[in-house]
Amino acid sequence: MPEIRCARSAVVKTDSLNPNPRNYNKHPAKQLAVYAKILRAQGWRKAITVSRQSGFIVTGHGAWLTARAEGWPEVPIDEQDFATPADEKAHMIADNGLPQMSEEDKDLLDALVLELNEEKIDMDLTGLLTAKPKEAKIKICMEIIVECKTESEQKEVYQRLTKEGHKCRLSTF
Repeated sequence: MPEIRCARSAVVKTDSLNPNPRNYNKHPAKQLAVYAKILRAQGWRKAITVSRQSGFIVTGHGAWLTARAEGWPEVPIDEQDFATPADEKAHMIADNGLPQMSEEDKDLLDALVLELNEEKIDMDLTGLLTAKPKEAKIKICMEIIVECKTESEQKEVYQRLTKEGHKCRLSTF
């Protein structure tokens, strides 16, 4: 079982927890395998949030499913009070949805990924490789400079490459 390195109100038997049947985020086996790898390497850095009101898991369903799949007997939890059932549902939805609203600084992410590659870290530990192929967050940017003789030629090449799906920038030097 991974080391517990997070604040928590209790450590409980994994099978004693009740997932929220209305949690709409699903966790495929591939995600849980990567999650397990991260927890083994990093330990528990965030407790599973459990509502004192309903007794359901509010946040941390993926972590709980990972613990069950791995046969880990105990998990850290943070028991919390919610003012109403609506507040509890809103918190679960916000926990699932807020990360999807973030915007990435792709240049900074690329720099971090390159640093981690140089440090020879297992890239699974970033969680980036669990993304769907069209949403994959790791990208390698290759650049080519095309010298054009005229501004109209530059415009034509730019439009053609953009239409083909290439990300292009216009510059003059």
